[in-house]
Amino acid sequence: MTYDIAIIGGGPAGSNAAEYAARNGLRVLLFEKKHYGGTCLNEGCIPSKILLHTAHLYHSLKSAKVHALEIDALSVNMKALQRRKKSYVKDFGAGIEEFYKEMGVEQCFGHAYIDSRLKDGTFVIGVKGRKERYQAHKVMLATGSRNSVPTFEGIETCPYWTSSDVLMLEELPKSVSIVGGGTIAVEMASFFVNMGVKTTLIQRSQHLLKEMDKDIRTAVEEELVRHGVKLYTGTKLKKFQGHTITFEHQGRQKSVTSEATLIAMGRSANVEELGLEELRLKHKKGYILVDKHLETSLKGLYACGDINGLSLLAHSARREAQVAINHILNIKDGMSYKDIPQVVYTHAEASGVGMTEQDTIGRKGYNIHKVPIAYAGRHLIEFGENEGFCKIITYGKRERIVGGHIFGHLSSEYITPVAMAVSLGLTLDQLTRIPFPHPTVAEVVHHAIFPHTYSKQ
Repeated sequence: MTYDIAIIGGGPAGSNAAEYAARNGLRVLLFEKKHYGGTCLNEGCIPSKILLHTAHLYHSLKSAKVHALEIDALSVNMKALQRRKKSYVKDFGAGIEEFYKEMGVEQCFGHAYIDSRLKDGTFVIGVKGRKERYQAHKVMLATGSRNSVPTFEGIETCPYWTSSDVLMLEELPKSVSIVGGGTIAVEMASFFVNMGVKTTLIQRSQHLLKEMDKDIRTAVEEELVRHGVKLYTGTKLKKFQGHTITFEHQGRQKSVTSEATLIAMGRSANVEELGLEELRLKHKKGYILVDKHLETSLKGLYACGDINGLSLLAHSARREAQVAINHILNIKDGMSYKDIPQVVYTHAEASGVGMTEQDTIGRKGYNIHKVPIAYAGRHLIEFGENEGFCKIITYGKRERIVGGHIFGHLSSEYITPVAMAVSLGLTLDQLTRIPFPHPTVAEVVHHAIFPHTYSKQ
């Protein structure tokens, strides 16, 4: 039997591709090496948010007097938290295999690889340690990525953790040094400091989250420092000696010693042992290059999710999978990343989509609409904090919405209407005509745009 498509990897990209392809009548074969859900479900998005939620609750309960609550004693039981995490991950993963059976998706567990390609273009796929071979007209690579640790002087002397190790902790250290300034490093800093761990964050660039809006970066940095993180930015790492890290900062050499060290400085695509050596695919910095349909330089071979390095986000991977399957089905579609929201799950969350304010520098026709998060009364009522804002970026006389950025509790839940506005090319006037429920925190989006549009009616 020759399948319409074989998918290697059952994470967000592969799983979504398998379901979408099957629903559209394609014969699908899905390979999974270990567990369905990929990094996201097993050692990324889901388990990290379970830990972060507990840390946020712990921090909030320590300030319970704001809500007229008297709590005498608080403590953290990491072993119980690990049991809760494992239970949720198990529950989320349960039933996936049965779901695919009901969908008509053929499943094969093991390390799959491309064995060869026939003269008519059909791919032949093998599984390590087995003699069987499978054939498919199209193949999607969706094998994800893994933690990557750069080489530094003395790094071999440091028993460092990666984010995967942190998610398995059954005991908190008294102090931790975190090296990195991206999403993982920032979220882990938020987790540790809110759990009462003395936390130091060391970042090479001048700012954390360098790809996000400048006001978002500043707000995140200020919150981390306010919560107790010792933050060093604009550093140059010199060496590791055990858990002592030596670096240059503002022209001076400093050393920081902690009980534990976390390295969170990037990821590498899982491209090894996939049979790609003979295919001569175009690649860049270890990631497989693709076009707007997620097709590689080899016709019929697609690469979705972290393996292409374009956007290491689960929701990006799901959308990429949809675009790739649409291409196979001859449905007009193309991948765009302008409307993909990015969220950092700090105590007050940082969310953004589309153009940043720094993108508009030196370019005419752009307007910035910004209000404090305090404009949404429910934010103060429920979270007891006023820090935060909503910023909407528009372009042209009709003020088409091209970007939006929110710093506030649960902003991940109300960045979506902004993303929809960016995707659909809505104007301020069009978005203001959509009523926002009152009282909600999401109202801050409406407050950011309504006064400006109302004055023009």
